[in-house]
Amino acid sequence: MAFLKILFYLIVLIAVLVLAYYTTRMLGRGMGRTRGTGGMEILDQMALGRDSYLLVVKVQERIFLIGVSPGRISKVEELESYDKKGETEGAPDFVSLLSSHMKEHFQEKGQRNRQDKKAGEKNHE
Repeated sequence: MAFLKILFYLIVLIAVLVLAYYTTRMLGRGMGRTRGTGGMEILDQMALGRDSYLLVVKVQERIFLIGVSPGRISKVEELESYDKKGETEGAPDFVSLLSSHMKEHFQEKGQRNRQDKKAGEKNHE
């Protein structure tokens, strides 16, 4: 009798866990869909401080620069157009930056060593 009771509680526990799993998956999908409705889209954002931001927002076909801070949202300006420049667009990657910096550093160091050798040879003469 005790075994059946434990088995029943185990089955109930598994059923609750399965229901919780599928419920959170359904709610998660629903949240993602409602995020971009209403013809509004955040095109870009920049943090100005701990709780202050500048947002570029597209509402239907109009584009606004908006300031957001605790307790206040204000329209800074309406923009004619906005072209978001990618952060990495046109910028060299880390490896090329590092290698060019290393080349410059060692070339300068090599030139200084050659100059030091020439100065040392002149001093010995």
